[in-house]
Amino acid sequence: MVFAAGLGTRMGDLVRDKPKPLIEVGGRALLDHALSLRTDICPVKTVVNAHYKKEMVTSYLRSHQVIVLDEWPDVLETGGGLRAALPHLGTNPVMTLNSDAVWLGENPLVALKSKWDPKTMDALLMCVRLQ
Repeated sequence: MVFAAGLGTRMGDLVRDKPKPLIEVGGRALLDHALSLRTDICPVKTVVNAHYKKEMVTSYLRSHQVIVLDEWPDVLETGGGLRAALPHLGTNPVMTLNSDAVWLGENPLVALKSKWDPKTMDALLMCVRLQ
């Protein structure tokens, strides 16, 4: 699941005309950076939530193989967004990713998948030291 429903309030004027997930970094939308990480783990489904300027996010995602959840009229926050996605995600393990994180180096989803042990874990959180 990719979280893309935030208001982007700290982004100021950058989000006046478009939602934060569609802001370009390195010539690509933040959302593209997040979605490209899926290719190495081959998820069964990908769910993206949308709220602020949701029509733009939905339109942008039409060519992608994703399920878009509309969080209108209320932003559900991270936990609420994940809860709303559960009917689409099923009972298999779920990985979540914020759309505004751009990763360099090892794919974080591959790293999470390599450490995941369903026999001993209910959850796994990846923390990365900033350099």
